[in-house]
Amino acid sequence: MHPLPLRPPAMLAQAAASLDILSHGRFELALGTGGYRDAIASMGAPRLTPGQAVDALEEGIAIIRAAWDTDAPGGIRHLGERYRVEGAPRGPRPAHDMGIWLGAYQPRMLRMTGRLADGWLPSLSRYRSFAELGAGNAVIDEAAAEAGRSPAGIRRLLNLDREREPWQLAELALEHGVSGFILMARDVRAIERFAAETAPAVRELVAAGRSPPPPDLLPHLNATPHHSNATPHRWNAAPHHPSATPRSKLRPPPNALPPQPEGHRCPQNRERRRRPRGREGRRWPPCRRRTTGCGSAPSGSGTNPPAPPGRPPTRIAATPPGSRPPDGT
Repeated sequence: MHPLPLRPPAMLAQAAASLDILSHGRFELALGTGGYRDAIASMGAPRLTPGQAVDALEEGIAIIRAAWDTDAPGGIRHLGERYRVEGAPRGPRPAHDMGIWLGAYQPRMLRMTGRLADGWLPSLSRYRSFAELGAGNAVIDEAAAEAGRSPAGIRRLLNLDREREPWQLAELALEHGVSGFILMARDVRAIERFAAETAPAVRELVAAGRSPPPPDLLPHLNATPHHSNATPHRWNAAPHHPSATPRSKLRPPPNALPPQPEGHRCPQNRERRRRPRGREGRRWPPCRRRTTGCGSAPSGSGTNPPAPPGRPPTRIAATPPGSRPPDGT
């Protein structure tokens, strides 16, 4: 993410294209108006108001795209209020169709993203909850449609200030259309762990979330919710915007899986027996390892849920209330 006021747009376009050529088409350009105005002014750049900075960014995007368009005749010519370029040579051409991503938060910047940008790159730390991304997506989609662009053509990315659980990132991908995550970390071990463990797990969860629900679970998905405030099943929820995929299947509601016999204890995590009573009157919280085939649920009657495809079913024996399961189960 580069604050545009620190470099003239024509020179920034040449530098970005050169890096893209040297990296064999692996460079993308992310721009911002420059939120740290005092630091920018201390380096000799002009001090702009927020409105002036947005105007300058819009002009800068036009200059950068003109610099990359080596097929156009003549040099770059732009006579704007913030930038003036008169006959500067075009090029070099990037090694691939390089996009311009914008770090936008306010409505005017979000609308510019929908009209002119190739991607939206906010930081998750600026939002209090994941749901706030939906409001920004809606503004971008509306502006893109008004400009005659497809909202699905605008890539959604996200800066991460710290490591997140794979299911959280998969939910952002499935519900809000986020297709790329950038971990801002100085710890080399955190970056290696993110690449070696988190990223493959997120890809696996997203692939599972985009597949249709198993046929043997459909009767349970259509069952009546266990309480009046139950949220709709994620399988049946509509996607947020055209670039999003159907809702995540990462954490189905409790009634999406058949309940276990009375007194069931999950043998895969015995420490959970020391925890207090779960919410909504459940005797034991659902097992965190539901995806392995255990699928422990609130006390009741029923059978174990089917194991995922490719895995043998896990046999769980019911134990009377107050008794301990035998070792090795």
